Amino acid sequence: MIDYQDIEINGEVETHGMRKSCQERWDIIKPYLKSHKTFLDIGSNLGYFTIKIAREIPNSVVASVEKNIDYAKKQLEIIKRNKLKNVILCHHDFSIEMAKFFSTYYEAVDVILMFSVLHYYSTIEAEEILKYVSRITPELIIEHPRPEEKSGGLSTVEALAPFEKTLKKYFQEVELIGEPGSYMSPDIKRDIFRARNPEFHRVADDGKHKISWNKKDGWRLDKKEREWIHGLNIHQFAMWNLIYPGLFWVTTQARIAYTKVRETNNMITDIHLRNLLFTSDGLQAIDYDDKDTWKLHGQSPESYCKGDWFKDRLKILEEQIKEWIH
Repeated sequence: MIDYQDIEINGEVETHGMRKSCQERWDIIKPYLKSHKTFLDIGSNLGYFTIKIAREIPNSVVASVEKNIDYAKKQLEIIKRNKLKNVILCHHDFSIEMAKFFSTYYEAVDVILMFSVLHYYSTIEAEEILKYVSRITPELIIEHPRPEEKSGGLSTVEALAPFEKTLKKYFQEVELIGEPGSYMSPDIKRDIFRARNPEFHRVADDGKHKISWNKKDGWRLDKKEREWIHGLNIHQFAMWNLIYPGLFWVTTQARIAYTKVRETNNMITDIHLRNLLFTSDGLQAIDYDDKDTWKLHGQSPESYCKGDWFKDRLKILEEQIKEWIH
């Protein structure tokens, strides 16, 4: 059986897939992908674009989500063979519930990719997915078939046509950036759009904080300028059946991250999987100096770093990781 996507190992094509335009599509989107960004590749198949981004876009972090177990397993082996350290792989579907959940917390992604995925949803589901995606990211790069292709998902393709108009319901700026050939024939084209919201903002479900982004200032939390770490919350993706990186890597990196904080900061109060970001340099701890935590327990911040407390919390953290990652 011929794979859908090309397989590349260390930048060299090992096998070509039935979709002959993999390199063509990469050449179309690469100029729009910037360094020091986070990416989410939805319905990633064998991870062709995930791996290209991870290898060729400096300091990038990519989360790959694929629901087909055979594709996910094969992608896992390809990622390992490429020895990539800046990729998360989840075996999970990108359902409306998943998209909605992602959009209700303090999570966001710089760029989301959806390549020939949306038409496999029903029309109602596709609209919902676009709505929630527009709340997760300020930029979506999406490939979509034309009605004349008459391939799978035709009813959704026809219902969303013209697709550019549909995208404009959810994104302020939409531009056609490429027209690669379909897998059916190079003469049958699919459209690649770049959809953007130059003024992105969202209030989290708890109503406490507002996430925003704009071209000038970048990301803000409650409109405050702060030192931002370009990474993805490892807990978020652990809930979606994380299969790469593995349990040993995450456990080791978590211990290193919090040990580093302890050595450089006298305040550690909140050791938890949800406070670890996956970055191109490993896991980094955030939100570890919550003053209200030690006040609540009537202790000084220094006491949280001494004695058995730190060791006990690391043990609890390791149990959390084992619960989520297998």
